[in-house]
Amino acid sequence: MILRTIILAGLLATGVSANATDFRMKIDRIDELNGIVLRGVSITGTAEEGCISHDDVFVVRRNGKEVLQAVARILLVEDLREGEEVDGEAYAGEVISFYLPDMKKEVVQLGDFVTAKATKCKKSKRR
Repeated sequence: MILRTIILAGLLATGVSANATDFRMKIDRIDELNGIVLRGVSITGTAEEGCISHDDVFVVRRNGKEVLQAVARILLVEDLREGEEVDGEAYAGEVISFYLPDMKKEVVQLGDFVTAKATKCKKSKRR
């Protein structure tokens, strides 16, 4: 009981609710970026659960094994309503593109999963 209290206190101190859900997204599109400003890879998919925020650490998994660990850089959230803009957070049900700078397209594959512990999402204006 004491350990659970300490864990909950730590979660609340970092701004995460005790019932936060881990982030999960299946990659369904991979684009190579060869521009002057953006060079690397964009991975896109629909978030199945949880939320993710800029600078959250995420893992790309294939068949349950870690393929890549990276820091979240949300490039795009599709289908935002008029007047809404990307505020550094993305949620379950949204189509999200992440930017992986200086990454080669071959590192990730369609069907890989992006997973992250819910640690930094706050209440977005969109939620």
